[in-house]
Amino acid sequence: MQGTIRYYGYADETSPEVIETLTIEAGQFGVFPPEKWHRIEALSEDTVFNVDFYVDPNILLEE
Repeated sequence: MQGTIRYYGYADETSPEVIETLTIEAGQFGVFPPEKWHRIEALSEDTVFNVDFYVDPNILLEE
């Protein structure tokens, strides 16, 4: 990974106000709660990053 990204978290899907930000540089990582409204901004032209999604295995067993 390379470059820097900024995470912006919102209260809900209609909220224009950012309630939290987090700047993540190459070599760092962030964990964000599921179903939270957000956006990600690349802060440099050379930014390359990946996104991994995790789920509690017990949720997959619920009916």
